[in-house]
Amino acid sequence: MRFRVARSVVTIAAVALCAATARPASADFIFFTNDQVGFLAAQTSSGNTPLGTETFDQSTATPGNVTVFNDPLTQGVPNGPFPTGLMQPFTIQSNTLAGGATSPSPQGFQGLVNFAEGGGGNTSDVVLANDTPDSLDFIFNRVTNIAGVGFNTISIFDASLLQIQVFDLDDVLRGTTMINGNPQGTNFIGIQATGDDRIGRINIFSTTFGDSQQEGGDNIQLFQANVAAVPEPSTWAMMIIGVIGLVIAAQRRKTTERVWA
Repeated sequence: MRFRVARSVVTIAAVALCAATARPASADFIFFTNDQVGFLAAQTSSGNTPLGTETFDQSTATPGNVTVFNDPLTQGVPNGPFPTGLMQPFTIQSNTLAGGATSPSPQGFQGLVNFAEGGGGNTSDVVLANDTPDSLDFIFNRVTNIAGVGFNTISIFDASLLQIQVFDLDDVLRGTTMINGNPQGTNFIGIQATGDDRIGRINIFSTTFGDSQQEGGDNIQLFQANVAAVPEPSTWAMMIIGVIGLVIAAQRRKTTERVWA
């Protein structure tokens, strides 16, 4: 009888462990093209928490100036005209793979450029890929748990058709869309990850004029997924093994008591 009970406990524990450690099926990435109201409403309904907006206003460049500097630009790290780096928790860097940016591939030396207000027809400071054949990456890590990103699309000097690609945290391409960009940033793109998915990287690439345009984004809004803490698989395993041990020990104690009674 005790072995039958023990086998049942082990079976139940195994099923529970599989359920606890299984990764839910991947959900969709949703694009909001020129629909900032809808994007913000989706963040609220999903319970996502706003982290802030990157405006590049901390740039020390004089209006009208153009400053080239090295990859990457990240939060809290001084670089070029940004004495405090980015204000928000992500990284910006160029990508030499252009529109086929299946992975990060920064130019490194002089990979980025800051157009101060009025430097290229833009109405505020922006950061773009310096070399026109390159594309631009926004990169997010697992700690920040980013589920929503929205920004104004920028193409310096002239309007351009931009390709927007979004990748998950494993750098798997999850969606592509096209949107116009211009120096004034009058177009908006919002991206939302649903379910357990998170945004790992966004790539922006100008497809107009043989990619003779420099591309980027401005007023970059970040939203963090608001989820309850879930134990790691290893923690689940230790907890379940402990329960199995307690149940088996209790069964053995009962059997011993019956023998000596």
